[in-house]
Amino acid sequence: MPYTDVDGVHVVDDATLAWAEFPGNHQYVSTGNVDHDGRVCLLFVDYPTRRRLKVFGHARTVEPDADPELIDRLRAMGEKQYSGRVELAIVVNVVATDANCSKHITPRWDRRYVDELTAVYRRRIEELQAGSAYPACMVGDPSNYDIKQARRNLYDGKVGRFDLVEVSPMGYLVVNGRGDPNTAPEYRTAVEALYATSYAVRAVARSEAGRIHMVGPLEGLWHADDLRVFTARDKAAWSWTMMIWQPDWITPDIVSAGLEKVATKVPDARELVRFAEYAEGPAVQTLHVGPYDDEGPAIARMHEEVIPAHGAVPSGRHHEIYLSDPRRVDPAKLKTILRQPVSFT
Repeated sequence: MPYTDVDGVHVVDDATLAWAEFPGNHQYVSTGNVDHDGRVCLLFVDYPTRRRLKVFGHARTVEPDADPELIDRLRAMGEKQYSGRVELAIVVNVVATDANCSKHITPRWDRRYVDELTAVYRRRIEELQAGSAYPACMVGDPSNYDIKQARRNLYDGKVGRFDLVEVSPMGYLVVNGRGDPNTAPEYRTAVEALYATSYAVRAVARSEAGRIHMVGPLEGLWHADDLRVFTARDKAAWSWTMMIWQPDWITPDIVSAGLEKVATKVPDARELVRFAEYAEGPAVQTLHVGPYDDEGPAIARMHEEVIPAHGAVPSGRHHEIYLSDPRRVDPAKLKTILRQPVSFT
């Protein structure tokens, strides 16, 4: 079946639709089907409003020299005029329509639609910035520091590509533990304590130091006496240090104040969470997309092929950075940075 943007479909008259066919893959499957049997069904979906319309009709092809005026009319794609070569036109004589059920249509919005909806808010933001009605940090000022953007080389990657990076010392809130992260109660408690403390520290830094940062992603250092337990996914044998990055202006006093703020909500935080600096130095890393249990082949390749090819050996704990929220993202789309510190032989 042919595909076209709705801007390219023209209403010729009360019972006729048409659109231009431009050069494609030169298979002409749709043209052949229409020549053999012109009965067609067109499906129009308006994703923002979750409306779907079926249009039944009889289609025919029109060569450019048979109706040059029609061909020129069909070059219009919304507000744009397409200047490429039109191979032919598809003209559909409509015989029936049906408004189809919207139950399973997932709402989607294109850039133009979103721009129209948010224009009033963007204008208001510009007014606030120009008039300083609020502090700049509340209206999109870049002082809202994001480690994923500032150190993009450490928090981004490409599947199948292994990068050699230099990781300078950074501060973290950390919690140590052991056991299967899917079943160990200690793991869930550790993650809750880390996030609660991180947001409390952010609030203290904003009020006391006037500095704002985005809370970083959850990270984990994983180790065991035998590294093969990682490729085998023997999770009960894993020891872990879960951690969340902190910017340079976070001090022990700010962390203490943050722990004080969460003491009533997360009583275990003061006992579990530590503020520490972690330095990795040179490391090899890659991006994994998919379930955590499918990381094994990438880790094995990193240790067995990539690191030796650099003339290096593993020298620290296996490091993972969780760029996706597993509560909201399909396992097949989870993004994780896999990193292994190395030393050169």
